[in-house]
Amino acid sequence: MTDQIIKKKEPLDQPNKGSESNKNTQELKNEEKDEQVFSSSLLNALSGVLDESEVQKIIKNQKKTWSNLQNSNQILDEIIKLSQQKYTRLKINYTYYEKILITMKKDLDFIYQKIRGIDKKLQGDLGVDLSLIPKNEDLLQKEEKNLN
Repeated sequence: MTDQIIKKKEPLDQPNKGSESNKNTQELKNEEKDEQVFSSSLLNALSGVLDESEVQKIIKNQKKTWSNLQNSNQILDEIIKLSQQKYTRLKINYTYYEKILITMKKDLDFIYQKIRGIDKKLQGDLGVDLSLIPKNEDLLQKEEKNLN
């Protein structure tokens, strides 16, 4: 009965790539042997408790579960690919708009610096009182209040 259920895995044919490849191949062979020993010992233990039809049902359920897990894994791989593509596009857009905002801030800072300079000259040379004109901070506070 166990001979019918256990199928030997065929060894992987890999070209020799030095000692590292030989180690990997040896590790794979050892893992396959361990799996076969575990599978056969498990089946031997179950064969005394369960009849062959129940064992076949268990194997069928395991194969179905394995298939479902593989399908789920494929779906998750596709989701990862899509999210990486979207992230790449968003990152490009983000850096583009970030540069635009930084440039705008520099331009505005330059404009306000010039306005302050003109304000000081007008107050100093002409004695004009520009306190009636709202300052940048006042405008910002009004805008924040309007947004809230």
